[in-house]
Amino acid sequence: MECSCSIDGYAGDGYENPQREVLTNNSDLLILKCGECDRQINKGDVFEWYRGEYDGKACTHHTCSDCLSFRDNFFGDWTFEELWETFSDYMDDCGWQVPEKCLSKVTPAARAKICEMIEKYWEGEE
Repeated sequence: MECSCSIDGYAGDGYENPQREVLTNNSDLLILKCGECDRQINKGDVFEWYRGEYDGKACTHHTCSDCLSFRDNFFGDWTFEELWETFSDYMDDCGWQVPEKCLSKVTPAARAKICEMIEKYWEGEE
């Protein structure tokens, strides 16, 4: 069984007035955290800044380059702050079969996290 690299995450009705930029943190003073893995985005790190209005409220999301590569290559829509949980749920449904073509498209750190999740799944199955 081969699972798709395109997982439909929950994006609700979507964001109004979306703005998206891939930036580099050029400040020692700007303390950002990835909304997906909770890793700190340090000076020199590339990240995605996304802003939009949802239910009339302004929402801003920061995503590190590793989680961004994961989202861009595995998810077919905008999903924020639940990528890894959604991935785990989806993979449970298809026996954790991740095609190599999907793994080859993400950053080494994202690939390592995916492989770690697969290993934990297989250890629990034994």
